[in-house]
Amino acid sequence: MESGNYNQRIQLEELVYTPDGAGGQDKSWASYISTWAGITEYKIKTEVIDDQSVNIFSSQFIVRYRSGIIGKNLRITHDGIMMDVKSVQRNPDDRTELILECESA
Repeated sequence: MESGNYNQRIQLEELVYTPDGAGGQDKSWASYISTWAGITEYKIKTEVIDDQSVNIFSSQFIVRYRSGIIGKNLRITHDGIMMDVKSVQRNPDDRTELILECESA
């Protein structure tokens, strides 16, 4: 992907666990990186969950390769929408990029 196609600003956040003082853990999201990305797919599908129709948004973001982005416990914030990172793959057509498959309900 050419640099001009990285035209969407995204924030990657990582799920972190901190002691809660009572022997348990609190979950929170911490900023991981902020970077430019390209969006190659954007889909909306409707599923029935607990007898309610829910719109599921899915997107595919392409970012420059960075070590450490593995997809586990990551989410993306883009235009005020938070999406869970479902998978991270190296782009087979361009090994300098990562493809982030994301989904939000």
